[in-house]
Amino acid sequence: MGRNFWVVALCVLVNFAWSQQLVYCERFESMVNFLKVNHLQPKPIDENLSKYLFDGLLNNLDPNRSLLSKTDYEELAGYRTQLHTSLLKKDCYFTELVWNIYVSALNRKLLYFKNIDASLLRTEGSETLRFSTEPFEFDVTVEDLPKLWNKRIKYIALDEVARLSKNKDSLTPFVEELAAAKRSEIVAREVCRIENILNKQGELNEEIAETLLNLIGSYFDPHTNYFNASEAKSFMSGLATANKSFGLMLELDEKEQLIVVGILPGSSAAKVPGIQPGDIIRKVRLPKTGFEYDTACSNMEQLAIIIYGEEEEEVTFEIEKQDQRREKVTLTKNLVPSVENTLTVFISETSPKVAYIKVSSFYSDFDGSNRGLTADFLEALLKCENEKIKGLIIDLSGNGGGSVDEAHRLSSLFIEGPVAYSSDKNSQINYYQDLIPFYKPDYPIAIITDGTSASASEFFASAMQDYGKAIVCGTASCGKATMQFITPIDKRSNSDLCKVTARSFFRPTGETIQKKGIVPDIELPALYNYVISREANFETALSIPKIQVPKPDGLRKFRKLKSLRKKSLARIAASPYFNEVQRVNPLIEKLANGENKEIPLKFQAIYEQVHSIDQLYAEVVALDKLETDVKFKNLSIDNQKIESDPFSIELNKMALDEVRRNFRLAEVYRILKDYIGK
Repeated sequence: MGRNFWVVALCVLVNFAWSQQLVYCERFESMVNFLKVNHLQPKPIDENLSKYLFDGLLNNLDPNRSLLSKTDYEELAGYRTQLHTSLLKKDCYFTELVWNIYVSALNRKLLYFKNIDASLLRTEGSETLRFSTEPFEFDVTVEDLPKLWNKRIKYIALDEVARLSKNKDSLTPFVEELAAAKRSEIVAREVCRIENILNKQGELNEEIAETLLNLIGSYFDPHTNYFNASEAKSFMSGLATANKSFGLMLELDEKEQLIVVGILPGSSAAKVPGIQPGDIIRKVRLPKTGFEYDTACSNMEQLAIIIYGEEEEEVTFEIEKQDQRREKVTLTKNLVPSVENTLTVFISETSPKVAYIKVSSFYSDFDGSNRGLTADFLEALLKCENEKIKGLIIDLSGNGGGSVDEAHRLSSLFIEGPVAYSSDKNSQINYYQDLIPFYKPDYPIAIITDGTSASASEFFASAMQDYGKAIVCGTASCGKATMQFITPIDKRSNSDLCKVTARSFFRPTGETIQKKGIVPDIELPALYNYVISREANFETALSIPKIQVPKPDGLRKFRKLKSLRKKSLARIAASPYFNEVQRVNPLIEKLANGENKEIPLKFQAIYEQVHSIDQLYAEVVALDKLETDVKFKNLSIDNQKIESDPFSIELNKMALDEVRRNFRLAEVYRILKDYIGK
């Protein structure tokens, strides 16, 4: 009877595993079939897809090549060119095989780290650690993995010691003592991290499946993404004019500590005196379940879901103050106006009066608020016109897009004629006609762009440029001319959704900005310009040819462009600020791109590496603190409203601080001043 019981149990497990594989295969098949039908440029399902999925999944599971061995890789390698065939045959054993190997590798590393006495790991001889700008091969044997782990522990420990002070002499006598303590901390963090992963083994298979689903999407293009129901809800809520939030603005520092860098006005965090910028979030506890996450070893994606998602309404944060004291603070999510989905509106203090409107996103009425960008923009513009403005600056820097419908409506405020065109996979062309014939401002307009101005921003700016309605100043934009929509990949279920690229838009001339961006009429140097990832930098970015359309009436260059450019170039050449930006940008680019090198596991070498950027960092910080001599202020009509609302007061202060340090804005003001002639 006992033997029969185990036979039955084994059969049940095998059948369950097989049924799970079948479910995954059906989801993969649904995703592929959905994209074949709906994607702008469907791709063949061949070994190129296999390689992309295989490499992407392993890079996701082991980005540092410090977990999976050469033997592990070889056991999986047969799927690298055949994975598409297996998926099409509904043979999804690959997902189970990856899961088994991944869990085995985690247990192998956990066993080693639990038994190591890290404090005894002293650097010996001429040990080095290799760094590369490209991923390493999976070429470390099982026997050699402990050697690699030991070297990484030593390196990270010395790196953390080096960051304790900029005075090397103050550290040198105590290096070994400090490093020993750091090594023990590093091992404890890694044990905690691995145990957290293994404690949710039941979720790992689903994570692997969702990673593959997302990779299938990004294989078609970088903006086609898989969403589960929760992710889709969070994505859509980010487009709303207000979101539920604890109010914490968080970043990871160089030690991967979760640091508070800001607090949203009007939020729960803003009402608690115990939280300040610079505090470290050490633990996150869910009062509803009692479950606690140690941020030093927890999955950051999971923490992001807890902190920024919609599921958890109340969370207790254990924070470490700068004097190492720890406090516990319980925060409740409340509705906080979205900073990205609001306009910043100022007017110049000096003559000629020029309005400044910062558009951070092309938000729309996704949340039923009866608010959208164009309505807000028109209201703000009419208030500016009441102050007798002579010009307008529209700032699209940092604006990654949003609703193309809003970009269409906003363009219609200024343009008569076709604003843009779009095309689908069948080359069916639609055109966007102007919608608002009764209102066309006649004062000069300038638009500021940078490498992160994308999609809807480019839709608007390219139309304004082609009709000569605005002079575009700044740096080349992102170059994303594709349009997406979100929908379930299978009509029978809302659990798996896809944000799919289905159309592309074109300038009024039929030209595309895809992978090219908008070339500004007047280029203004921008800090970090060389390290911004534009569309052309993505491996799977689409190539889109121009379309043939009738030439619209009214296309022209911005008036006086040649003389305006000449005067601006002269000012830029004489500007200490812009000259400094042009000097440090190549240095930032070199630092960001890294280099292939071997670092000796010696304190001297690692200290020099850590502090080699100190001077550059100080120069960039100093640049960011400089203020221009062009001043902007609130509109007279806005002052009373701002002063009556704590959220508006804080937001206004932040915005004015940014404007005072915005040298590109100051130069654009001077360009319009040259045009106006006063």
